[in-house]
Amino acid sequence: HTLIDSEEPQNNLDFLIFTGSSLSESKVFGTESWEDVQDRIALNTTAPIILTKLCLPDLTLSAGQIIVFNGSQSRVTVPLQSISCATQHGTMAFFLTLRCELEMIKSPVKV
Repeated sequence: HTLIDSEEPQNNLDFLIFTGSSLSESKVFGTESWEDVQDRIALNTTAPIILTKLCLPDLTLSAGQIIVFNGSQSRVTVPLQSISCATQHGTMAFFLTLRCELEMIKSPVKV
């Protein structure tokens, strides 16, 4: 039984914890392959969003928490880390916005 196969919330998820992201090699942006860029976006930004969407019903039933540990690149820019900075900024923006949305609808889930 997996989250993806589940049609009904299971009420057995108290925490969803994100502990980091993949950092790119020190390259100037234009030198990375398009595949590397897409992979980093998928891993650092798209995956946490999809996983959060899948887990929200269970977290709501258990009044759970989403915990995000994001690197300093989510708040500052770092030369030669343009893709990592961009994906971490995007991920942090998603979770800050999600927190506001959940508070607005008085959800028991905390971010």
